[in-house]
Amino acid sequence: MSLSGFNHSIHWSEFQIVDQRPAGAVKEAEIFLITNIIWQTATQQSGDCRVVGIKASVGVDQGKSWVLQGKKGVYLRHHEQGHFDIVAIGMREMYNKIMALSKTRCADINQEAHRIQQETQQLIDTTRLRYNSQTNNGGNRSVQNAWEAQIKSVKLRSDGALADLPK
Repeated sequence: MSLSGFNHSIHWSEFQIVDQRPAGAVKEAEIFLITNIIWQTATQQSGDCRVVGIKASVGVDQGKSWVLQGKKGVYLRHHEQGHFDIVAIGMREMYNKIMALSKTRCADINQEAHRIQQETQQLIDTTRLRYNSQTNNGGNRSVQNAWEAQIKSVKLRSDGALADLPK
C-alpha cells in the first residue's frame, strides 16, 4: 500500500502557537491536513482497464494548524490526533476502493475514482464534525476515550472504514 503518513503521530511542533483564537474559532487548537491521491490506469490484455498504481498521502499543514498559547496538553493533542486518524482512515478507504476499480474504459475508471474521492471526502468531513460534537472538542473525556479506542481499533484492521466509527 502506498499511503504515506497513515501512522503519523502528531506533535505540537507541527502547530503554530497563537495568543488568541482565529476569528470565529471556539476551540483551543485546530489541525489542518493535506491529502493527496493520484492513480494510474492501463488497458489490460483482456481489453479492460484497471488501476495499476496509486499513491496517497496525508500530512499536517503546519502553516494553518494552530494551538492557543498555554493549551498544549496531552488530552488536546490526543483529540487532534483523532482528527488526523479519521482522515487517514478515510484516505485508506478511498485508496482501497479506487485500487479495486476495473472498467471497460479508462475514462470510466477516472470518473468513478473522482466520485469515490468526493463521496469519501464528504464522509470524512461529517465524521470529523460528529467527532467534535460528541467529544465537545475533546472536553468530554469519557466520550473522547471511547472515540480514541474505536479509532485505534479501526486503524488496526486493514478493512477498517469510517462507517465503523461511533455514530
